[in-house]
Amino acid sequence: MKYLLPLLSLAIASLQLHAQTWNSILTLGASQYVGDIPDRSVGALARGLVGAGLEYHPTGAFRLKFEGVVTQLKASDAGTSNAARNFSFTTWLSEGSVTGRVDLVRNRNARVIPYLSAGVAAFYVNPWATGPNGNRLSLYRLSTEGQGLSANQEELSKYNLSLPFGGGLDFSLGKRIRVDLEWILRKTFTDHIDDVGGNYPDRQALLNARGSEAVAMSWRGSGPFPRAGTARGNIADKDWYAAVQLRFRLVNLQGKQIKKLKDKLLNPSSPQATTPAASTPSAPAPVATQKPAVTSPSKPAAPSPVPAPAPVPVAKPDKDGDGIPDDIDNCPEVAGIKARNGCPTRDFDQDGLNDEEDACPLQAGTRENKGCPPVDRDNDGIPNSQDRCPDVPGIARYFGCPIPDTDKDGVNDEEDKCPDKAGAPSLKGCPLPDKDGDGIEDLLDRCITVPGIDSLSGCPTVPIRTSRITFQGSGVELTATAKQELESLAIWLVKVYPQLLVMIESHVDVSKGSYAAKQLSESRAMAVYIHLFRSGVPIARMQAVGLGADHPIDNTLTPQGMARNNRLEFRFSE
Repeated sequence: MKYLLPLLSLAIASLQLHAQTWNSILTLGASQYVGDIPDRSVGALARGLVGAGLEYHPTGAFRLKFEGVVTQLKASDAGTSNAARNFSFTTWLSEGSVTGRVDLVRNRNARVIPYLSAGVAAFYVNPWATGPNGNRLSLYRLSTEGQGLSANQEELSKYNLSLPFGGGLDFSLGKRIRVDLEWILRKTFTDHIDDVGGNYPDRQALLNARGSEAVAMSWRGSGPFPRAGTARGNIADKDWYAAVQLRFRLVNLQGKQIKKLKDKLLNPSSPQATTPAASTPSAPAPVATQKPAVTSPSKPAAPSPVPAPAPVPVAKPDKDGDGIPDDIDNCPEVAGIKARNGCPTRDFDQDGLNDEEDACPLQAGTRENKGCPPVDRDNDGIPNSQDRCPDVPGIARYFGCPIPDTDKDGVNDEEDKCPDKAGAPSLKGCPLPDKDGDGIEDLLDRCITVPGIDSLSGCPTVPIRTSRITFQGSGVELTATAKQELESLAIWLVKVYPQLLVMIESHVDVSKGSYAAKQLSESRAMAVYIHLFRSGVPIARMQAVGLGADHPIDNTLTPQGMARNNRLEFRFSE
């Protein structure tokens, strides 16, 4: 009895600690991405969110929440001011977080409790987008901003950290259920949830390292591939994501319920004790009187019995005829041996050789190999004796050799639509289309009907010397030599390649000052534009742009360097 009260007190204390400490939670809501690809509206960005976890709530205003959520982030340039850039992405985001919460009302049973929360989270993303052939491409794998192509650019990680913070209102929905309406914002430490955040890489380096799909996904707009180092996203700001969440919590026993249970355990209603009836002494058992033995008169001895004849042995039944009677035969229907109690010798691998004779009792084999399987070094199911390629896995119809790949393009001849020409797996082994035969596939060729060179995205080189297109002094008046060169260019554009569009780019040196350089370059580009128009090139085929001193090709401040930076460049497309 002296140990009963301490044990009851300990049990109630454990129950009370459990009831006031841990709550199960279920989370539903909507998430929103904030980054370098602004979508049309908040509603277009919103994606569903679901999660679950546990809440640790000791006494006081502080709580600790362990939660996991899954949501999707998605955005597109379509319908925005960046529509010409044509970027888009989609990714599933999985997050695990530990968040602290401070209630602004200390009464834990209040109808409404406002609160603030903050914590730390780890999340996983792997953005993808639709490629040129309609297939889904993982953007991180393509290194669209040159990640991993040089020592100073690390590859992007799919795992990152964030700092969630926000607040909400905690509502009561009854005695056992409460719900939080919460707005939470996640600050991340990556600018590439959307795969956009840095500069454009060198096109040729990206093509050599990752292939044509990487080039096509790095720049998805019209016109030539941007220069290396040109801003592709907002480098200064990291990506964020936010969510509006409804968190349902199953609340355990509270104070009044615990007190009621405690009183019931410590003050039980004891039933009235019943006094056992006094036992009466039992009467002594009567002593039995022993009668004197009566002797009977003597009788004559009985005669000795005659011995019975010995029984004739009866043969025991033996159904399987193995010499072992059925009553001790463990396999009465199958002939066996005495050593196995009437059962036959075991053949575990069922290859027709019993285990005592089988050199490989656990593997089915042949009698010629003493119960072992035939030797098959390449494990293709064809034994070496029949395998023409015993060290390379193959198939039976090619006598153990693999399906041939005549053009060595990685697509076997049975699946290759062009078995004699090396091609791409995405085109079932056929080469990428190249209408003008210049070695640059149409997917990357800006001039698909005109042979060109790779450095100009498949367009032809200009048939004039651009260094001879000069201006009088530091002004915008073309020299006589420049006019002759431009007239030759006009004839080439009108008569030889009437389908080409031309971009006129004017560059000047930095000595003019930023604003003056921009104005001067625009005026010079327009002077060339007007002269080509007067020479017969339609306006619809031309575009002039002044780039000032933003793209020098010589960083020295020598007269020779300044002269090189004062230049005109022409870019063609169809």
